[in-house]
Amino acid sequence: MKIKSLGDTSFDELFGAFEQAFADYEVRLDKSELLAMLKRRGFRPDLSFAAFDSDKMVSFTCNGIGDFNGKQTAYDTGTGTLKDYRGKGLATQVFEYSIPHLGEAGIQEYLLEVLQHNTGAVSVYSKLGFEVTREFYYFKTKNDKAGDKAKYIDSRYSLMPI
Repeated sequence: MKIKSLGDTSFDELFGAFEQAFADYEVRLDKSELLAMLKRRGFRPDLSFAAFDSDKMVSFTCNGIGDFNGKQTAYDTGTGTLKDYRGKGLATQVFEYSIPHLGEAGIQEYLLEVLQHNTGAVSVYSKLGFEVTREFYYFKTKNDKAGDKAKYIDSRYSLMPI
């Protein structure tokens, strides 16, 4: 097993591993959705890392880099491990490998979000010293079900398309 940066890894290879790692996950992304999400979250392949079994990516953490509350922050835009490789501590090893590299790049803080019922991920992050600082709920619907009609709100604020 070798851990290295994703700087020289193709998006197709990353997507293949992402697709396999999240095959049994409740939120699924196709190739264009993953690319858009990574771009939106400031994905930096050179500061993202993965474990490889021979040439096969088996565990990865994609990091976005940006400013959060005045600090250079790495944001976990996606961590996954292929099903056959889970329970071997690979996500922890990838994360621990990344810390010195992130520090050298000036990163001061690390931020992530995880679904609370994903107990495996919560356990990994707790063991690494992460603390829950806020909780979110998420909702999903098809665009055509959401509607595009603005509703009047009796407020000093207004919402409108720009």
